[in-house]
Amino acid sequence: MNSSASPPNDNVIPLRSPGEPGESGCASAAHFIAQMSLELEQLANTSGLELAAYFLAMARNEAEAYIRAPAAPMKPFSPQAPYRAE
Repeated sequence: MNSSASPPNDNVIPLRSPGEPGESGCASAAHFIAQMSLELEQLANTSGLELAAYFLAMARNEAEAYIRAPAAPMKPFSPQAPYRAE
């Protein structure tokens, strides 16, 4: 059986193990999403699936943006809460 190794990719974001010090569950998920969407984007591009590649690039960009500057935690939704402070 002939096995071919994939060439190294400089765009790959190194994944961290969940639970590493200083990494929240959201940041770990963002790293995973960035990594997987990059790989799927590359597959879509080589397969001629331009629209799929575009959406996967958007997902990767969103994950990478979270990695660079994590969003503040969202408050749970409360139906009694006003939409704006008065």
